[in-house]
Amino acid sequence: MCISVRQELTKRRAWLNDKGDAEARAEAQLREVSARPAGDDTAHALSGIAASLASFLGVRGELAVLDSRDSGWRDVQRSLLCWRLRIAVERALYARGALSQRSLGLEHTARVVALSACIAVVLRRVDDEAWLVRQLSAMQTDSRMVRPRWWTNHSVPSFVARLFDLGVIDNVKPPYRAILEHGNDERQLVRALGAACDYHVAHMAIGHPSHEFADGPFGLIPFEILAILALRQRVGRPSVPVSHQLLGARLTSTLAYATPTAVDDPLLAALTAEANRSVDLARDA
Repeated sequence: MCISVRQELTKRRAWLNDKGDAEARAEAQLREVSARPAGDDTAHALSGIAASLASFLGVRGELAVLDSRDSGWRDVQRSLLCWRLRIAVERALYARGALSQRSLGLEHTARVVALSACIAVVLRRVDDEAWLVRQLSAMQTDSRMVRPRWWTNHSVPSFVARLFDLGVIDNVKPPYRAILEHGNDERQLVRALGAACDYHVAHMAIGHPSHEFADGPFGLIPFEILAILALRQRVGRPSVPVSHQLLGARLTSTLAYATPTAVDDPLLAALTAEANRSVDLARDA
């Protein structure tokens, strides 16, 4: 394992330790927010709680997976569902015109949508994958949500979009473009996947605002790489022998045994119910 990955493991363990009981804190925040009148400001607060909880569960989950603990994949799934709630609330607020003074459309959300879709692919959560791909498609086609030049400057979401036949390949820059161009050349594809793993390692520092893989669980587990392997497996393409410090047997074997499981999460259910009090998630998201 290279020094940078070891360092990031250490940083994420320290970050997790510093967070303490984030679930209890989220419950307390939810009780406080629930006392407010329903509306856009309440929905924004709930979106923030969902994002904080998603990142906490994601970091705890990815560390547990790498430690070969059974709780890891459950936390990763809970993180995915919290990210989905965050996306749904932001999408609903956008539909209501409530994001116009706070952000440039949904550009801050598009990266999370793309990477969450990769998790859904790997864990075979078909309904979540379909919903996330619909969100990604809407963001690709509506320039009011995400400016076209944003896609040009953010190759990871553009690359993930192309995995689902969305967007244009011209927006995908190295190292990801080579993956799309060499799908039928195993030697070139292995080299391109290795370069993408190197890029991932260089852009996963937790807390770094411009790193695509800073949030949990996107950092220590390269879901965008695993999603490529899973999608190839789905359509009967040959497996690709990728050797990299980010990928080990416990990760690649997930593609063989991962099955969607029901996640009993009372906190997420309470967050969702409270969000629906302020915005209509089913209609607007």
